[in-house]
Amino acid sequence: MNALKRIAIQPKWIALLCLFLPLSSFIVIQPNWLARLVGVSGFSLVLTTLVFVYGLSPKTRMLGRRGYLAGPRFSERTKMRIEWFMRGTVVLFGIGLLWTVITPLAYDDIQFAGQGLAYAQNLDGSLAADNDTIRGMYFLYQGLLIKKDGQQMGNHYSALFFTRFVYSGRRYHFIIAPKSGLVLDFEQIPDAGGPVGFK
Repeated sequence: MNALKRIAIQPKWIALLCLFLPLSSFIVIQPNWLARLVGVSGFSLVLTTLVFVYGLSPKTRMLGRRGYLAGPRFSERTKMRIEWFMRGTVVLFGIGLLWTVITPLAYDDIQFAGQGLAYAQNLDGSLAADNDTIRGMYFLYQGLLIKKDGQQMGNHYSALFFTRFVYSGRRYHFIIAPKSGLVLDFEQIPDAGGPVGFK
């Protein structure tokens, strides 16, 4: 009988667990718009933190051990410069996430905590163009360009972690976090103009 081998938990699996743990808000939090606000904010915060940890940790090997840049063609000094350049690029990416994603989300979080759903932007409209997705994986991301009464409304809005798809040619009622442009919930508006309800 073979003895069971001890399985070492690698840091990358812990990082993935921490990254997707905030998405459990979709199970434990109601209503749906609040669950999405908490889930996306938590996911974005953990992602940004992991980027900074990866870029700033002295244990991180940017060049790897088997890559072309790690080979004998380059001197140790050149490798060090490349390492620092790659590390700086990762940190700059983290700063970009902090400025463009975390800051607007944090502002929205504070406003929603004080005002509730009254702070949200309610928008009735349809798509001005086909929604963008990540290789067709609409359940991860949908980039929406919304028009109201024939006029485009602002920039792209982001609909993250929806199991529903926004179709062209149909009218929807959107609940949007104003600062970040995050779509918190949406429902199709019936042709008869009936009431729209959110869970």
